[in-house]
Parts: sequence; structure tokens; C-alpha cells
Amino acid sequence: MTRLDPEQVERNERGIAACRAVVGEVLARRDQPEPEKPLTRSDELLAAARAEAARQRDTLARLRRQTPALRRQETQP
Repeated sequence: MTRLDPEQVERNERGIAACRAVVGEVLARRDQPEPEKPLTRSDELLAAARAEAARQRDTLARLRRQTPALRRQETQP
């Protein structure tokens, strides 16, 4: 059986401790949410354009679901 040098054992222990410290720091950072960055002007414009497009789609969908007023009057007795 090969006997380990006490210095090698000590170096291994220090290396393991250093690895655990680094892994601990990374895990601690990963658990914290990233701070939200403020919106830029282009982000605001893009969000406004998307909101307007959604409103237009909703309006068109609502209009498509409606029956025309003339057709309603013709079918009523």
C-alpha cells in the first residue's frame, strides 16, 4: 500500500476547501435574482407598439364576432 505524503494530503485538503468556497459563492449568486435594469427609450416604444397592436387585434376580433346590423334586421320577423 502506498502511503500519501502529509504535505500532499494538506494540499489536497486546501484545494478541496478552495473549490467548495468557489462553488458556494456561485450558488449564492445564482439564487439571487438579477436586479431589473431600467427600460430604455426603445424598450418603452416597443412595449407601446406591442400594446397598441394587441388592442387592434382585440378590436378586430370583436368586430368579426359581431353580426352586421343590416343582416340582423332582415332576419327578424
